[in-house]
Amino acid sequence: LLEHVKAVGGDDVRLSNAIKRDFPLAIECSLGLLLEDGSIRRTQAEDVAYYSVAERAVLALDTYKNNIIHFLVSEAIVATAFESLCETPDIPVDKQTLSNTCRDLSRIFKLEFIYPPGVPFERLFERALERACALGMVRVSGDHVFAATGEEEKIVRRFACNIIGNFVEAYLVCVQKIGALSERPESRKALGNRVMEALRAGILAGDLVCPEAASKALIDNAMQSFEEQRFLTSKAGKLCLVDDTAERLAGTIDLLQRCRRGLGRA
Repeated sequence: LLEHVKAVGGDDVRLSNAIKRDFPLAIECSLGLLLEDGSIRRTQAEDVAYYSVAERAVLALDTYKNNIIHFLVSEAIVATAFESLCETPDIPVDKQTLSNTCRDLSRIFKLEFIYPPGVPFERLFERALERACALGMVRVSGDHVFAATGEEEKIVRRFACNIIGNFVEAYLVCVQKIGALSERPESRKALGNRVMEALRAGILAGDLVCPEAASKALIDNAMQSFEEQRFLTSKAGKLCLVDDTAERLAGTIDLLQRCRRGLGRA
């Protein structure tokens, strides 16, 4: 991860002296601080240390991730889009189809991530795909993209998917709840509360992977994004479903559901 950040960021990456001096020691010190303040827990079993996140610290730790997510998001979108299209490891994904899916995801999450201005999407996609190949997540042959099937490569691809997993799950639940507005318009606050409760229920039931998806900021951005995509409109102070959007709505739900394939334990 450190090498990737340095490769992507180049001269713009500013590292602490502790990381430059002794990176493994810096990691140990960071873990020690997080253990000390109760953000994470360590359990020992069969001479192996297992780390878990304290429930109260989920959103705080997610803030740390968001500080560097811009170095990783392009490759995370490629990995997520690939998993949404890859039915079996032996069957390749068409490169243009992968590009189109990455474009769709980038549009959905456009309020979450900042993309380089003035650079055509095709060039951004090619760069991200090259880096995904360099990381071992996928390999390209002609117009086809194949899954890298080694255990280490699978872990890297799953890790990349998990980086934006909370965005996928929050937006999925939000767009699912938007469908009900065809029968009964709701205030923005009421819809936001329904989405939050659905996220909490999904997390408690084990249906959702990322507890950090239950974030008010994420829900607010998701509702605004779906307004800008003309799924939602406001009438008399309430949000309602735009007419003739059923097909697009179903397509977005299907895409985000397929994107969840890559989530889980790396």
